[in-house]
Amino acid sequence: MTINLPTYAFVRGFNEIGLWPTPSQTTTNGLIISYEPRLVDMVVDDITAGTASVTNGSPLVTLSTSIVPTGVSGMWFNVNDGTDGNWYQVASYGSSTTFNLANNYQGLTGATATYSLGQVSDLPEDYHMALPYFAAYNFFLKRKRHELGPVL
Repeated sequence: MTINLPTYAFVRGFNEIGLWPTPSQTTTNGLIISYEPRLVDMVVDDITAGTASVTNGSPLVTLSTSIVPTGVSGMWFNVNDGTDGNWYQVASYGSSTTFNLANNYQGLTGATATYSLGQVSDLPEDYHMALPYFAAYNFFLKRKRHELGPVL
């Protein structure tokens, strides 16, 4: 008796999943993986002009220069002078010089901190292929348990 269902899946390379044993013929209702990374269209240049005033435990950020765009909500803020290594998502626009973070600032209080304000991808590019690989792993794990009998 020949079983035409693969029992193992493995990563062959950057964009390929291997199956073993290789099906000897076309399998009806087989596994189809369709994946396209969803990248944020990063069209806004990072804002770094002037300095930022930040307070530990407060979500309010005040900039020394009037450059905050009205579409700043959802962007990310980072103090890059070495006093804090965290990125904070911007929750709301206040004015051309202020905005509120989604979480309270956790770094050191400072009135002249250098900063970056910009767009960030939801998922780092190095991890994009993890999504279809994880889906394939779960598919075969469930299929092995339910369709091929108990795991010994």
